[in-house]
Amino acid sequence: MEELKSKIESLLFISGDEINLTDIQKSIGEISENEIKKAIELLIDDYRARGVRIITKDDKIQMVSAPENSEMIAKLL
Repeated sequence: MEELKSKIESLLFISGDEINLTDIQKSIGEISENEIKKAIELLIDDYRARGVRIITKDDKIQMVSAPENSEMIAKLL
């Protein structure tokens, strides 16, 4: 499961945008949708208290900054 989480994490990081669950599955290969969903749930838990979060909406997944850091990010940008 750690290897699958690592692959999904890499895809989310380099994408910068939301990724469809189907596209993740196609990119990774011979992994079931249920395994990918489980790995995503574990990643969501891993990132829960960090400056980066993983969010889902319908069948799309995205890596985003933590909302409580938005003011600081706005100052930098």
